[in-house]
Amino acid sequence: MSTLAIDVEALSVANRLLREAGRRTRLTRAVVVEASVAAILDRIVDELDEVNRRIGSMLASPLLLDPPRRTASLLDTVDRWIADPKWWARSTTRESTPVDPVVRMLAFDHGTRESFIGALVDPDSPDDFRRLAALLFGAVDFDRVRLLWVGATDPHVVDPREARRRIEAVATAVFREPAERSVVSGARLDVVALERRRSDLRELLGELAAPWILHFTGLAAQWNGDAQVGRDLLLRIADHDRAAAHLRDGLVPAIERAFDHLPAGHQRRMERIDQIAFAVGVGTEILRRVEIDAAHDSASTRAAILSVPGHLPLGLSWPAGLALGVATSLVAGQLDDVDAVRSDATRETRRDRERLAEVAAAAARRAAIDDRLMSPDSGFVPADVRVEIQHAADSVSNAADRGEEFASD
Repeated sequence: MSTLAIDVEALSVANRLLREAGRRTRLTRAVVVEASVAAILDRIVDELDEVNRRIGSMLASPLLLDPPRRTASLLDTVDRWIADPKWWARSTTRESTPVDPVVRMLAFDHGTRESFIGALVDPDSPDDFRRLAALLFGAVDFDRVRLLWVGATDPHVVDPREARRRIEAVATAVFREPAERSVVSGARLDVVALERRRSDLRELLGELAAPWILHFTGLAAQWNGDAQVGRDLLLRIADHDRAAAHLRDGLVPAIERAFDHLPAGHQRRMERIDQIAFAVGVGTEILRRVEIDAAHDSASTRAAILSVPGHLPLGLSWPAGLALGVATSLVAGQLDDVDAVRSDATRETRRDRERLAEVAAAAARRAAIDDRLMSPDSGFVPADVRVEIQHAADSVSNAADRGEEFASD
């Protein structure tokens, strides 16, 4: 990683010299009569002011502070922005806000990010939700918001317990957001931009949860969570098309990571495999359910729209009104594809289970090699290892039904 060295003293000297140069140029401009010379001096003054402004911004930057003071400075920036009760509405109509530089710095500075988020998601902090909401809804550059939180929940570098706290905090901020929108008058609001941000954040939740999908339920103990709470949250997160797609894509790498650190001892390894299979069962069933629920909601909406003519004062005779009702019901029935979606989703879940069973078996074999329970160059597979590999495939393919039942409770 490259390091940027800044000579603060030299910048301060340059800042003073530029201010003095600007002052002298203005004095000269005040006595110049010739238009062409005056225009040149005006441009010089503008350029000196711009350079001076940039150096002033660098001198005021939190980058020049030590980590604790840098975090305090960034939090202060966020607090000043959200002191306006209508900041969230104004965030939808501006090209950038004071929160954008904060998010940009946190996205690329790992040390500052960890310190800042540690203060941000502190459950004892009364400002926890407001500040977090500002980072999610107050920055215009959503790519930076995404980069920040994906890095802050990366399973390769973040402790599972910390990842759970962060994902739950982001979910709370996203799902509580509509209740915090009580003040509307007095600030211009771009409704389309707000809806787009809501949808983007729902997708982001799916992206953050995907690597940890097994930890919400079967592996909940590994991140100090509760399986029932995790199941309910996972169901809520999955109730968005793009979020569900991220969760589905996350199943294979999540299974592979889960087999990376199997415990020692045959019995304990078998128990861990059961936990993984249980989590796969919950996850696949939740994804099946949200797909069916979406089809049901769509069918209900179509039926409601088609029923509108029957409630209008059209002046139809009783037979004509009856015929209209029958025709509407017939069309609604033909457009109702819930049963077809249910059948397709069930078949897809079955296919997913078989595919994931193969992934689990391959991961169990790789884990046995990594743990030196078998040699990759030998055709001999010890009995315990053979049982573990077969159990991984069977559990995900069949025994995951326990997860189905848990997801349906």
